[in-house]
Amino acid sequence: LLEGGELTVPEGMCLDMGAVAKGYTADLVAEALNRHGVESAVISLGGNVQAIGARPDGSSWRIGIRAPWEEGTLGVLEVTDAAVVTSGGYENYFTDDEGNIYWHILDPATGYPADSGLQSVTIIGAQGRMCDALSTALFVMGPEKAEEYWRQNGGFEMLLITDENEILLTEGIASSFTLNQGRAETVRVLSGQGDEGR
Repeated sequence: LLEGGELTVPEGMCLDMGAVAKGYTADLVAEALNRHGVESAVISLGGNVQAIGARPDGSSWRIGIRAPWEEGTLGVLEVTDAAVVTSGGYENYFTDDEGNIYWHILDPATGYPADSGLQSVTIIGAQGRMCDALSTALFVMGPEKAEEYWRQNGGFEMLLITDENEILLTEGIASSFTLNQGRAETVRVLSGQGDEGR
Protein backbone atom coordinates (compact mmCIF):
# COMPACT_ATOMS: atom_id res chain seq x y z
CA LEU A 1 0.00 0.00 0.00
CA LEU A 2 1.44 3.37 -1.03
CA GLU A 3 0.31 6.40 0.92
CA GLY A 4 2.16 9.61 0.08
CA GLY A 5 5.86 8.82 0.48
CA GLU A 6 5.34 5.70 2.61
CA LEU A 7 5.08 2.14 1.29
CA THR A 8 3.69 -0.66 3.43
CA VAL A 9 3.88 -4.31 2.35
CA PRO A 10 1.85 -7.17 3.83
CA GLU A 11 3.38 -9.20 6.66
CA GLY A 12 5.71 -11.89 5.37
CA MET A 13 6.37 -10.03 2.12
CA CYS A 14 9.41 -7.99 1.16
CA LEU A 15 10.32 -5.65 -1.66
CA ASP A 16 13.58 -6.39 -3.49
CA MET A 17 15.15 -3.53 -5.43
CA GLY A 18 17.78 -5.84 -6.95
CA ALA A 19 16.72 -5.07 -10.51
CA VAL A 20 18.00 -1.48 -10.28
CA ALA A 21 19.79 -1.01 -6.92
CA LYS A 22 23.35 -1.62 -8.09
CA GLY A 23 22.90 0.49 -11.22
CA TYR A 24 21.45 3.34 -9.18
CA THR A 25 24.28 3.03 -6.64
CA ALA A 26 26.91 3.11 -9.40
CA ASP A 27 25.28 6.27 -10.80
CA LEU A 28 25.47 7.94 -7.37
CA VAL A 29 29.13 6.95 -6.91
CA ALA A 30 29.99 8.20 -10.42
CA GLU A 31 28.22 11.52 -9.73
CA ALA A 32 30.15 11.93 -6.46
CA LEU A 33 33.46 11.20 -8.17
CA ASN A 34 32.64 13.66 -10.96
CA ARG A 35 31.82 16.37 -8.39
CA HIS A 36 35.29 15.84 -6.90
CA GLY A 37 37.01 16.21 -10.25
CA VAL A 38 37.70 12.54 -10.97
CA GLU A 39 37.97 12.13 -14.73
CA SER A 40 39.09 8.52 -14.98
CA ALA A 41 37.75 5.64 -12.88
CA VAL A 42 35.95 2.34 -13.09
CA ILE A 43 33.38 1.15 -10.56
CA SER A 44 32.56 -2.57 -10.32
CA LEU A 45 29.53 -3.77 -8.38
CA GLY A 46 29.27 -7.42 -9.43
CA GLY A 47 27.66 -7.52 -12.87
CA ASN A 48 27.47 -3.73 -12.96
CA VAL A 49 30.43 -1.72 -14.22
CA GLN A 50 30.47 2.07 -14.50
CA ALA A 51 33.33 3.61 -16.47
CA ILE A 52 34.10 7.28 -15.91
CA GLY A 53 35.91 8.75 -18.88
CA ALA A 54 38.73 6.77 -20.43
CA ARG A 55 41.76 5.13 -18.82
CA PRO A 56 44.49 7.55 -17.66
CA ASP A 57 46.45 6.83 -20.87
CA GLY A 58 43.40 7.83 -22.96
CA SER A 59 42.51 4.32 -24.13
CA SER A 60 39.14 2.69 -23.57
CA TRP A 61 38.37 0.59 -20.51
CA ARG A 62 38.45 -3.15 -21.26
CA ILE A 63 35.51 -4.94 -19.63
CA GLY A 64 35.42 -8.75 -19.59
CA ILE A 65 32.07 -10.27 -20.59
CA ARG A 66 31.51 -13.39 -18.50
CA ALA A 67 30.92 -16.71 -20.22
CA PRO A 68 27.57 -17.95 -18.83
CA TRP A 69 27.74 -21.17 -16.80
CA GLU A 70 31.57 -21.21 -17.08
CA GLU A 71 34.53 -19.67 -15.33
CA GLY A 72 36.19 -16.76 -17.09
CA THR A 73 35.19 -14.50 -19.94
CA LEU A 74 34.09 -15.09 -23.52
CA GLY A 75 35.28 -11.73 -24.76
CA VAL A 76 36.23 -8.13 -24.05
CA LEU A 77 34.17 -5.01 -24.56
CA GLU A 78 35.96 -1.65 -24.82
CA VAL A 79 34.04 1.35 -23.46
CA THR A 80 34.57 4.96 -22.46
CA ASP A 81 32.29 6.87 -20.10
CA ALA A 82 29.51 4.27 -20.02
CA ALA A 83 27.66 1.83 -17.79
CA VAL A 84 27.94 -1.87 -18.64
CA VAL A 85 25.39 -4.06 -16.85
CA THR A 86 24.88 -7.81 -17.24
CA SER A 87 21.95 -9.94 -16.08
CA GLY A 88 21.98 -13.72 -16.31
CA GLY A 89 20.60 -16.74 -14.54
CA TYR A 90 24.02 -18.29 -13.88
CA GLU A 91 24.96 -15.94 -11.01
CA ASN A 92 22.14 -16.57 -8.54
CA TYR A 93 20.34 -19.91 -8.76
CA PHE A 94 19.70 -23.21 -7.03
CA THR A 95 19.23 -26.77 -8.24
CA ASP A 96 16.49 -29.01 -6.82
CA ASP A 97 16.82 -32.72 -6.00
CA GLU A 98 15.78 -33.62 -9.56
CA GLY A 99 18.45 -31.45 -11.20
CA ASN A 100 16.14 -28.61 -12.25
CA ILE A 101 17.80 -25.19 -12.14
CA TYR A 102 15.88 -22.19 -10.81
CA TRP A 103 17.45 -18.75 -11.29
CA HIS A 104 16.53 -15.43 -9.74
CA ILE A 105 15.16 -13.63 -12.80
CA LEU A 106 11.44 -14.35 -12.79
CA ASP A 107 8.89 -14.01 -15.57
CA PRO A 108 6.05 -11.96 -14.06
CA ALA A 109 3.54 -13.74 -16.33
CA THR A 110 4.32 -17.16 -14.83
CA GLY A 111 6.09 -16.52 -11.51
CA TYR A 112 8.78 -18.99 -12.62
CA PRO A 113 12.36 -18.31 -13.73
CA ALA A 114 12.33 -16.58 -17.10
CA ASP A 115 12.96 -19.20 -19.78
CA SER A 116 13.31 -16.77 -22.67
CA GLY A 117 16.02 -18.31 -24.83
CA LEU A 118 18.73 -16.09 -23.34
CA GLN A 119 21.64 -16.96 -21.07
CA SER A 120 22.69 -13.37 -20.42
CA VAL A 121 21.99 -9.80 -21.43
CA THR A 122 24.55 -6.99 -21.28
CA ILE A 123 23.34 -3.42 -21.70
CA ILE A 124 25.65 -0.48 -22.42
CA GLY A 125 24.41 3.06 -21.89
CA ALA A 126 24.82 6.37 -20.11
CA GLN A 127 23.02 5.52 -16.85
CA GLY A 128 23.64 2.49 -14.68
CA ARG A 129 20.10 2.43 -13.31
CA MET A 130 18.56 2.35 -16.79
CA CYS A 131 21.01 -0.33 -17.95
CA ASP A 132 20.23 -2.37 -14.83
CA ALA A 133 16.47 -2.22 -15.44
CA LEU A 134 16.83 -2.97 -19.15
CA SER A 135 19.17 -5.94 -18.66
CA THR A 136 16.59 -7.64 -16.44
CA ALA A 137 13.57 -6.71 -18.56
CA LEU A 138 15.17 -7.74 -21.86
CA PHE A 139 16.33 -11.04 -20.33
CA VAL A 140 12.69 -11.80 -19.56
CA MET A 141 11.56 -10.67 -23.05
CA GLY A 142 13.89 -13.00 -24.95
CA PRO A 143 16.04 -12.29 -28.02
CA GLU A 144 13.37 -11.37 -30.59
CA LYS A 145 11.44 -8.99 -28.33
CA ALA A 146 14.70 -7.52 -26.96
CA GLU A 147 15.85 -6.77 -30.50
CA GLU A 148 12.46 -5.25 -31.34
CA TYR A 149 12.59 -3.09 -28.19
CA TRP A 150 16.10 -1.88 -29.12
CA ARG A 151 15.02 -1.01 -32.67
CA GLN A 152 11.95 0.92 -31.47
CA ASN A 153 13.52 2.74 -28.51
CA GLY A 154 17.30 2.94 -29.00
CA GLY A 155 19.42 4.96 -26.61
CA PHE A 156 21.47 1.94 -25.56
CA GLU A 157 23.57 -0.89 -26.97
CA MET A 158 23.26 -4.57 -26.06
CA LEU A 159 25.06 -7.88 -26.19
CA LEU A 160 22.79 -10.94 -25.93
CA ILE A 161 23.96 -14.52 -25.45
CA THR A 162 21.31 -17.01 -26.56
CA ASP A 163 20.70 -20.55 -25.35
CA GLU A 164 22.28 -21.69 -28.64
CA ASN A 165 25.51 -19.81 -27.70
CA GLU A 166 24.98 -17.19 -30.38
CA ILE A 167 26.13 -13.67 -29.51
CA LEU A 168 23.92 -10.86 -30.78
CA LEU A 169 25.57 -7.41 -30.79
CA THR A 170 24.00 -4.10 -31.67
CA GLU A 171 25.89 -2.22 -34.36
CA GLY A 172 27.09 0.55 -32.03
CA ILE A 173 29.36 -1.83 -30.11
CA ALA A 174 30.24 -4.29 -32.87
CA SER A 175 33.74 -2.87 -33.35
CA SER A 176 34.27 -2.58 -29.57
CA PHE A 177 33.76 -6.27 -28.77
CA THR A 178 36.43 -8.93 -29.28
CA LEU A 179 35.64 -12.61 -28.85
CA ASN A 180 38.39 -14.43 -26.97
CA GLN A 181 40.66 -16.61 -29.09
CA GLY A 182 39.47 -20.21 -29.26
CA ARG A 183 35.80 -19.43 -28.54
CA ALA A 184 33.29 -21.11 -30.88
CA GLU A 185 30.30 -18.79 -30.47
CA THR A 186 28.76 -17.26 -33.58
CA VAL A 187 28.57 -13.46 -33.48
CA ARG A 188 25.72 -11.69 -35.26
CA VAL A 189 25.57 -7.90 -35.56
CA LEU A 190 22.13 -6.28 -35.30
CA SER A 191 21.71 -3.08 -37.30
CA GLY A 192 18.83 -0.65 -37.50
CA GLN A 193 17.78 -1.99 -40.91
CA GLY A 194 18.58 -5.70 -40.52
CA ASP A 195 21.43 -7.84 -39.33
CA GLU A 196 24.54 -9.44 -40.70
CA GLY A 197 26.79 -12.32 -39.68
CA ARG A 198 30.35 -11.77 -38.55
